[in-house]
Amino acid sequence: MTLCPTIRSKRQPNCPSCNAGGYSVIAPQSDDLFGAPGLWGFMKCENLSCGLLWLDPAPFRDDLHLAYQQYLTHESPQLLSSGRKRLESYVERACLQRWLNYPFGLSAAHTLFGSVLAMITPAGIDGFMSSAMFLHHPIGNRRLLDVGCGDGTFMARMRSFGWIPEGVDFDPIALDQAKAKGLTVFEGGIATLKQMEAPFDAIVLSHVIEHLPNATEVIRQCEKLLAPGGCLALLTPNSESLGFRIFHENWRGLEPPRHLCIYNQRILTNMIIDAGLIPEFVTTSARGARYILGYSLALREMRKTGAHKLKINLWMRVLAITLQQLERIALQFSRAAGEEIFLVARKRAT
Repeated sequence: MTLCPTIRSKRQPNCPSCNAGGYSVIAPQSDDLFGAPGLWGFMKCENLSCGLLWLDPAPFRDDLHLAYQQYLTHESPQLLSSGRKRLESYVERACLQRWLNYPFGLSAAHTLFGSVLAMITPAGIDGFMSSAMFLHHPIGNRRLLDVGCGDGTFMARMRSFGWIPEGVDFDPIALDQAKAKGLTVFEGGIATLKQMEAPFDAIVLSHVIEHLPNATEVIRQCEKLLAPGGCLALLTPNSESLGFRIFHENWRGLEPPRHLCIYNQRILTNMIIDAGLIPEFVTTSARGARYILGYSLALREMRKTGAHKLKINLWMRVLAITLQQLERIALQFSRAAGEEIFLVARKRAT
């Protein structure tokens, strides 16, 4: 793996959210996922009502792009077999039609059968509903903004569902892939957001805010861009997940130095309220646990054996699926157990 130039960094001893002190929970470690240079640790806020995890040391803002030279949006997606792809598409359409009113033309029997199938899949129902980020079917010409759109995969899906999507991202390589799909995308960050033409009926931040040095400012700008009654949908790793408790420094959700902050439900809810939005629901999900925990197993094994390449073997895949099912059971007793936080909020209608 080719290493990028040195990433300049600085100490960050205080919580970026509440400015309280903190203590080290993850000792400095290398980026064994995508090969960014440097050693990166995590602190935890000592304020019990906060509990944020943040990267320490943290990259200079001008150097953040250097952490993405080998990032996953620059790779070709893995292709599913045609049979599995058709089955997953059928189950997805059944879930979206039943719970989010997307008109796919399925009969009531097919909708029910597909929904039952979703319940017994590793990802569960929320795994399929997350394909639309829990956004209901748009009535009329509804605009959607994907902040951190990457290669445009989500935008293309939502376009096929009837939305009019636009996207913004700072990664020019990923944006070229999005443009090749015929999508409307813009390069930049918060400055670009401030220049976007409002209003949008929905704004999505899927695995974005953990990458941002100015997440609070971005959420406030999203509130300004939303139409009255518009919806903000957010997905991010959960610092209180079962996976983090099990794998700790090997947890895939940490991903230093690209993940600058790892949130919990309390912090996100407060951020949304402070931005003037009304939370509709905040929960955690095991829908991505198989992926996250599989990579966590592989990271632990690679570091234990001193191997130079990350490899997920068959037993790791089986164990990851098993742990995912255990996490789904744990969610029945603690809504904080899931690997990811889902948050949906709405702008006041007047």
